[in-house]
Amino acid sequence: MGIIYNFETDNLPENVICATDNYYLEYDVNNDIYTIYDQDGNIKWEYEYDGERSRQYILSNAKKEMQRLEYEEVELQSIAEMRAGI
Repeated sequence: MGIIYNFETDNLPENVICATDNYYLEYDVNNDIYTIYDQDGNIKWEYEYDGERSRQYILSNAKKEMQRLEYEEVELQSIAEMRAGI
């Protein structure tokens, strides 16, 4: 297929809503759950739709969380490089 950032599209589940460099958001239709995974498939954030918040609100928060995770990862990488003298 192709590549979305660091992910080969053949390896992504079919219900992926969006992806960043190192994370993707998947919507589980059967259980009505939104989940952010990292590139290794580890769950980083999860929200079960309960009807109290709009789906747009959930997606907005999920995208903000993905941005925060990306920023945190870049920041940690920078600190590691500074300590290593790179």
